[in-house]
Amino acid sequence: MKVGVTLFVQNYTDWDRFEAAERGEPVASRPEYSDQRRFHDDLKIALAAESLGYDSVWTVEHHFTPYTMVTNPLQYLTYIAGRTERVDLGTMVIVLPWHHPVHVAEDIAMLDSFMGPNRNLQVGFGRGLGKREFDGFNVDMSQTRDLFHENLQIIAAALSNDSFSYEGKFYNIKDLAIRPTPPRKRGVEDFYGAWGSPGSIGAIAGSGLKPLIIPQRRWEDYTGEIQEFAKERSKGGFSRPAAPKIAVWIYCARTDEEARAGALQYLSQYGESGLRHYQMLGSHFAQTKGYESYAEVSKAFSEIDDPFKAQGEMMIDNNVYGSPKSCIEKMQRIAKAFDPSEVMLIFSYGKMTHEEAMNSMTLFSKECLPEIKSWKTAQDTLN
Repeated sequence: MKVGVTLFVQNYTDWDRFEAAERGEPVASRPEYSDQRRFHDDLKIALAAESLGYDSVWTVEHHFTPYTMVTNPLQYLTYIAGRTERVDLGTMVIVLPWHHPVHVAEDIAMLDSFMGPNRNLQVGFGRGLGKREFDGFNVDMSQTRDLFHENLQIIAAALSNDSFSYEGKFYNIKDLAIRPTPPRKRGVEDFYGAWGSPGSIGAIAGSGLKPLIIPQRRWEDYTGEIQEFAKERSKGGFSRPAAPKIAVWIYCARTDEEARAGALQYLSQYGESGLRHYQMLGSHFAQTKGYESYAEVSKAFSEIDDPFKAQGEMMIDNNVYGSPKSCIEKMQRIAKAFDPSEVMLIFSYGKMTHEEAMNSMTLFSKECLPEIKSWKTAQDTLN
């Protein structure tokens, strides 16, 4: 089984200042812990992945808040490509409604050209959830399903044809050929799609995308959803099975007690930061077409005495922490449940220092990674 590393580049310590500024309160103009310092700390983790034996480096896309600060995953990965020789690269995800699809296709073709024939660029797409982000780009959240579909079709057409035309609701393109010429043809079925709610499964899977799980709920919820994903993908005419790729937060320490102390702090902080970024305690989802299921989630959180604590407990229960032995056992349970072709591990999040993240990653690499990479899954040959 392949094992990768994912970088989120959080500046968790800046949340209070950021939200106070958003409310119009007088605060310092810049965070105490600079965004640039966080970027460079996490870049060290990304670059260490290759020497420590990981198969890939992935990153995400978010804007405007301390939640994560990678605004262009393909740009970020282009830097990683130039500093490494072996690892594959991946996006989890490019949020399509925030971009012009031709530009995305060009950037994919350019990074693919830089990487050469012996490395793989794995591209995951999503439709987005953060209201601040849609507002910042002046994009109507109620149109994201249609935008996502058109953008996906255009990107696939641009990367799989010498030239293409497209006429839709948002875009009209005639006889366009992108440069550099894509080094390999990529259709929709070569990409991955992440979904945040069960209601999105049909649109993601039916389009032909392969499953990318970035868990926002408990694993037991996803076991049924991955089966539904396969059914919807088959209904869309894509009968070839597709093994999922799965993101997992991790904290590895010498003892279970030490790891649990770290997990209680840092996984809880990550869970809290997600609620704050996505404004899950707000009321806007109820007025936004296509996000009705999130309105139900938001209502459920608002009825909990301490929603941040509840989200933190879910993160702790759902992810991997412990001694190397315990980490292997927990990873085995995930592998058995989902038979993934690859897992992507997040080592740095919350208030965790760079030294703590590197210690966790290095220990896991030495004592867990060789065994996990040796696991054979039934779907190894699919992706």
